[in-house]
Parts: sequence; C-alpha cells; structure tokens
Amino acid sequence: MQKRFLTVRQVRSYVAVLGIPVLAVFAATSNGQTGTPAPVRGGTLSVAMNVEPALLDPTQGAGAEIVRMMHQNVLEGLMGFSDTGKVIPALAAQLPSISKDRLEYTIKLRKNVKFHDGSAFSASDVKANFDRARDAKSGHTSPSYYENIAAVSTPDASTVVFKLTQPNNEFLYTLARAESIIEPEELITTKEGLEKLKTNPIGTGPFKLGAWTRGSSIRIDRNPDYYISGLPYLDSVNFRFLGDDQNAKVAGLRSGDIDVIGYNVPAEQVANLKADPNIKVYSGSSSGEITVSLNNKRKPFDNLDVRRAFTYAMNKKEIVDGAFFGQGTVIGSFNSPGQPYYVDLSKKYPYNPEAAQRLLKKAGVSNLKVKFTVANEFPIERRTAEVYAAQLAKVGVTAEIELVPFNTWIQKVFLNKDYDMTIIGHAESFDLDRYARDGYYFNWDNTKFKALYEKALTTGSDVERNQLYIQMQYLLADQAPGVWAFSAPYIAATRANVYGWQSVAVSNLSVVKVFKTK
Repeated sequence: MQKRFLTVRQVRSYVAVLGIPVLAVFAATSNGQTGTPAPVRGGTLSVAMNVEPALLDPTQGAGAEIVRMMHQNVLEGLMGFSDTGKVIPALAAQLPSISKDRLEYTIKLRKNVKFHDGSAFSASDVKANFDRARDAKSGHTSPSYYENIAAVSTPDASTVVFKLTQPNNEFLYTLARAESIIEPEELITTKEGLEKLKTNPIGTGPFKLGAWTRGSSIRIDRNPDYYISGLPYLDSVNFRFLGDDQNAKVAGLRSGDIDVIGYNVPAEQVANLKADPNIKVYSGSSSGEITVSLNNKRKPFDNLDVRRAFTYAMNKKEIVDGAFFGQGTVIGSFNSPGQPYYVDLSKKYPYNPEAAQRLLKKAGVSNLKVKFTVANEFPIERRTAEVYAAQLAKVGVTAEIELVPFNTWIQKVFLNKDYDMTIIGHAESFDLDRYARDGYYFNWDNTKFKALYEKALTTGSDVERNQLYIQMQYLLADQAPGVWAFSAPYIAATRANVYGWQSVAVSNLSVVKVFKTK
C-alpha cells in the first residue's frame, strides 16, 4: 500500500477542522514588565486547584482536574498539544504517514524513552494501550473514540501502524486526547496494575508523581530522565486543593502563598489584579460551553416543547453581564466562537418568558418542579444555576438546586444519569461528538445527528466537512437537547516572577516550560 507523509494541505486541514488552537488565544497583562528573562532552573510552583479528583488516571476516571494536572505533565500520548494549543508529536517522533485511502497511519516513535519506573518505552506499550482503549469491556473511560481502529501492529520496536475500518478526520486529534496516554504494558494488562495506576500514575512525562497528600495537595517532581534535554525547569509543582473560595485564592496569590491560579479567577477581581504590579493576568475567551444539560429520557424533558420552553426562559445576556461582568459570549448551540466552523445561533431562541409559558401549556405541563444538580466546587456553574433558577421561576418552574461534591456529580450524573437537569462546562474544543455518543449522560439519541457526524468523520472534502459541522449545530439548536448559556471566559493569573505560562487556554495546565525568577 502506498504511503506518504502528511502534506501541507493535510496539516492545514487538520488545523482547520479540529479547531486548533484548542482554545482562543488570550491576552496576558504584564503590568509593566517587558521581555522574558533566560529560563531559571529549580524551585517549586504552587498552583491553586478547585477539586481533588478521586484518581489520577484519565483512562479510568472522568474529570477535568485529572487532565489539568496529569496530561503532558506526568502522562503523555503519541500526540499532544503545544503551549499555543496546536496538535504536535509527543511520544511520536514526527507526524504520521497516512495511506492514500486514509485507512492506515504509520507512526515512528521516539527512541530511548523511559517510563518513570525505569522500564523502556516501546511499540508494544502503544499497542497494548490502544488494544485496551478500543475494548468496550476493558473499563477504559472512552472506548468510543477508538472503535474504528481495526488493528494495531508493530513492525518493529519503534514503529506502530494503526489500521482503521473507515477514514476518521478526528484520528490525529484523538491521539492527542488525555484518554490516549501511554502507560506501561505490564501494568495496564493486569487488574492489579490498573488499580495501582489510579493513585500512582506511571508515564513518560517531564514530571513524575512525588506525593499525594489526601485532602490537601498533589506534588509532581522533575523527571531526571526526561527525553527532552534541559526540561523541565522547575524542581516540582504543588497542586493545592483549595475548594471553591476564589477570593481566598486571590488573597493567596497577592500574598505570594500561591504562584498561579490557572483558571476561574473571579471576573470581578480582574481589574484589581491587573493593577497589581506583582501579578500577571491572562484573560480572553475559551472553547468551554457552559451547558445546562436536560435528561432527555426523563419526563418532562423527553418533550421537545418543554426543552424549547426552557431555552426561551433563559436570559443569557443577564447572566453574562450581571453575574460575570460581561466576561463570556452568549451562544445558541454546542460550540463557541473562535472555532473555524462556529455559527452564531444565539438568536435562535431569544429570551421570551411568554413563549416559554405558551410552550409549557402546550405540553400540558404546569407547576413543574425539577431538581437542578450542580457540582459545588465550580463557581461559574453554581452562579449560573442560581440566576437561571430565578429566571425559571418567572415562567412557573421551580428548580431546586442540589449542590453535590464533584466526585459525587461524576457518579450520580455523568455515570448513572440520575438527574433532571444539571450544568457543567464542556472544555474541549472539538466535542460535537458528545451528542452522537450512545450512553452519554445527555440521554439524547438522534439518528439524523449521528448520520451527519458519521459523514463528517469520513468525508474527504474540507468544505463538506465544515458544512456538516454547521448543520449539526443547527440541528442541536432546533431540537434543544440542552440549554447552551455562554462560552465561558478563561481568566488565569500568576505572580509576576512566573514565566512560560501557556499562551492559550488548553485543557491541561502544562508546566514543562514554566520557570520562576527570584
């Protein structure tokens, strides 16, 4: 079979279609600083986090905090994201070569790479990980990402060949996902090994797990055997679990007790932080959609009129302007500005409480009471839920807010789908597939949407692919399986002596090139 390396057109196609950079570039306010000094080696970085995850392996558990701390810091895949958000080779030595029919990807691996336990990384580890990933019975968190891998072969110790059942325009992006990290074959092929990896991740990354102090922090330490010479700069990074008190985190940043707040800096604090010469603020838009998910298989949300009524009942502009000081962009479907295929559908269901009441009456619904399950640790979602519940009351709907710990939310809502309505931010840039996945917590099953998505995966036409993504957004807006509030702001802040913080809001908090001056 004839093979060739990715052409410039193919690379550009991947960039355009996959929405790379992953999130929109945000601006850094340097507060008078000019230039970047030469990197300094050593020191510990203290990073504020909201939630302590139940485990640390993204192939065995869901949750953004796992990805933020572990992906590309401790655990790596064949591909990864650059600090500007582009898909780049990681454990792969270069971009793959692709067969003319787009069914075979040949990947050359980096040589002389070691896992943190000292064992050598090789093609057999890659094969074992992807054989597990595509096995729906293996316990992997996202086997649907890999279901069209027909076979994985290893011609030699530094070469892996993926054979697909059909072309997949997302495959390169899939290889960069956190769920595609590579762990030692000897550990992932036994129950005991997998159990160990939940709390003691073994990867090839620039840092390795140092200590997990339950209820307090996770420390990662420099990997002295990292395959890129000179990296990382820091001796260690301490991720501290400080809960949802954002004001306390800001106070810690001002005092120097904390070096970085990587996300969720309160919008009302931005102006004051920008005026502080000891602080740098990074702010801008993101690809995170703040989504009110409706359980589409639970009454009354199995009724389209009810779902549309809930959309009409949300005053999105009031939420963005009143609750978040204008930080955020109103959206009308499951996508965000900055994506190459984004279409503005925010006016599809403008705020109209009278229309909401008419639709509820048409559906035969009155004095409706629903439970609104919200993870307590996320202030953006919690604040949005509070305002939206008040807006629903104006159309005769009582939404009782049920605050639960995030790990409880994962079990109750995400895994067991035991909820009426919920709210969470979906941070990935390319996630329209969520509404095409069977068994996903939205409980929405639409044959037409699945067909559009399947065609978008396999078409060889860039133009047709983008048009299909646009059609999918229109279909979602029309059928209203959820209420899309706004594209969340991304606001991060660091001490002024912290350099190398990523210039775009990627889903992970990469610290490989971060350093501190005295």
